[in-house]
Amino acid sequence: MRDDATQLDHIPGDTGPPIINNTFRYLADPWGFDDAEFERFGPFRRTRFFGRTIIRAGSVELAEA
Repeated sequence: MRDDATQLDHIPGDTGPPIINNTFRYLADPWGFDDAEFERFGPFRRTRFFGRTIIRAGSVELAEA
């Protein structure tokens, strides 16, 4: 499986440091991480955990759009 995240650069977010990405920040406090990212980037954002780029939608309406 290929993770070509370059096509997602227009979506606001933080991928974290190389290699470890945001994995440890997320594992340490998943709810706190999500709240902080929501406050910083809004309801539709990208992040990177476990070596994969993730798009997060903060509402059902955004997910369906």
